[in-house]
Amino acid sequence: MTRDHLTLFIDTNVFLHYPAIDQIAWSDWCDAKVVDLKLCMQVIHELDSKKDDATLSKRANRALADIKRARTNSGSVKDGVTLSVFPYEIKTDDFPDTLSADSKDDRIVHSVKKYVEASSDGNVAVCTEDFGMTLRCEAHGIAVVEPDRKKRLETPQSADQKEKAKLQAELNELKVKLPVLSVEVIPVAEDEQPLRRRTVRRIIRKPQQVNVDEAVEQERLDQQLSPLEKSTHLIGLDLALGGHSVARSEMYNQESREYIGKYRQYLEALNAFNASLGDVIRFRLKVLNSGRCPAEDVDILIRLPPIFTSVAADNKFIDDPDIEGPKAPKPPEKPLSAAEALHRSLGGRRFDDLSFLRSPMSDMHLREQPDMSLEGTVSDGVGIRLTIPRLLHHKDEVFGDLYAVFRAGADVKPFEAATEITAGNTPQKADGKLLFKFFSDDTDANA
Repeated sequence: MTRDHLTLFIDTNVFLHYPAIDQIAWSDWCDAKVVDLKLCMQVIHELDSKKDDATLSKRANRALADIKRARTNSGSVKDGVTLSVFPYEIKTDDFPDTLSADSKDDRIVHSVKKYVEASSDGNVAVCTEDFGMTLRCEAHGIAVVEPDRKKRLETPQSADQKEKAKLQAELNELKVKLPVLSVEVIPVAEDEQPLRRRTVRRIIRKPQQVNVDEAVEQERLDQQLSPLEKSTHLIGLDLALGGHSVARSEMYNQESREYIGKYRQYLEALNAFNASLGDVIRFRLKVLNSGRCPAEDVDILIRLPPIFTSVAADNKFIDDPDIEGPKAPKPPEKPLSAAEALHRSLGGRRFDDLSFLRSPMSDMHLREQPDMSLEGTVSDGVGIRLTIPRLLHHKDEVFGDLYAVFRAGADVKPFEAATEITAGNTPQKADGKLLFKFFSDDTDANA
């Protein structure tokens, strides 16, 4: 039921965080026909103290001006609403044991109690949004009216805070226009198909030993020695016709025998090297730009931890620069017919040379390809560096296959690889982690 009259003491927070007193529907808040807004001196003092505050000075000065205006207008604020000041100054000796003179809230509660004693007004309440003040009022039998929180003003900001918010908004706007780069690992199964589990990597055991004798014999068969031609042609005529001379056959046969010997040495060295390797994992790397513009001069460094000894592309390990297979000698050309030799001597093409029919497009690169370098030892492991001149937004590049070699005897367990990503048109480096997990060879990789 709507009461006829209510004396309402206003807490300081109502002046500082709600509209001006002539803009508030006090009758609705209080459920009263007539509302007498009452101010104690503690609230006046608190408003005075906020006049030079960096964030609340404008509202404090507005509130003090509204109070002065109402007082010069015989206390009238609006229809049904008046304002007056209870000019009681707090005396410390007057405080009961249940209140503290050091508490601003207790000073307001004490002022309200003094007003009730002096006026015998039975319809008195305090308007506050603070829970602490509410508890103090209830403890001393004083009613509380809560303001309409929907009418609460936004928290004011200082000049520094406004400038900071402005700069943050500009930075956020800039960020949405930048490339957003990330890198992930794509596991590859033995059948060359990418696995659905992106966080697992199949372990490839270290290479098996090669049967040197069988491999050498097979290479010997592949490098058939050239039969010595029983030719009655003079050497000069034979060469002029592009022929297959005895001297050339003998040279090829000698080079082949030397090559077979070097090939055996290569296989033996390769077996020794493979025996020194730990387990090997195989994977591919994908770089994605999920931003709103292309990324320029992308540079990515991936640091594998010290449990690895090396990393390689195409299964050729960078810590093995000296183990290279020997180059097989080129067999001598078969003798040309007299007609072919004559045609060549006249500047014509060989009949089996059809290169002039090849489309020139076959030698063109339709787009610039990314580069990858394997850095070997870095400060805390081995490294892979990827560089991409330009990566379009919502575009990805895949690098692989890559092979990483565990140290001999290292425990094969999940690990993280640190990543560093920079680009020419991004303001700072992006650090991240790549998580590697493993499953055994007898586990369904796509489960």
